[in-house]
Amino acid sequence: ETTAGVETARETTAGVETAGESTTAEETEARLREQAGRLAMQRGELEEARADFARAFALAPTPARGWALADAQGALLETTNQAATLRALIDLDPSHERAPEARARLVVLDASLASAEVETAEVDTTAAPTTDAAPAPAEIATPTETAGEEERDVCDEPWFWAIVAVAAVGLVVTASVLTGDPGVQDPIPGTAGEVDGVVYTLVAW
Repeated sequence: ETTAGVETARETTAGVETAGESTTAEETEARLREQAGRLAMQRGELEEARADFARAFALAPTPARGWALADAQGALLETTNQAATLRALIDLDPSHERAPEARARLVVLDASLASAEVETAEVDTTAAPTTDAAPAPAEIATPTETAGEEERDVCDEPWFWAIVAVAAVGLVVTASVLTGDPGVQDPIPGTAGEVDGVVYTLVAW
């Protein structure tokens, strides 16, 4: 039983050492990534720096690595990702000396994101296509066309020519009376005639 207990203790110790080695390896890689990210920031390689800081913060999260990541995201105008990193920093250590700064910056970022969402919604509403087709404009006849059509319609009527004939006869009679031409006789009262199927009656003047 004593021997079995010793072996169990050794196994437990080995497990602790293995876990410690794993943690140390992650911390070592995180430090290397953090250093690489800072060098990339100095060279102005923002995307590479952001990737290194993100990996370092994921392997072994610390406030310093989180702030480095947030700064890189801010330089790249990644507002949504930067807000997420600041929230992670606050959750990691709410009492950290830079926690108030993180909260203040988070308020500004959230307001910016909300404003962008409102603008996007307004643009979508304005640009939405309408399904109703515009009505075709009504055709308006010009005065010349209207007058021409009315003139043609009147000329096609039989009664129009009957009136013209009566007026012509009246003019002839009037002219002969005024000039005293004996060759022209006064119209006989009650004389009737027909023009284009329309019966008319001449009356004495």
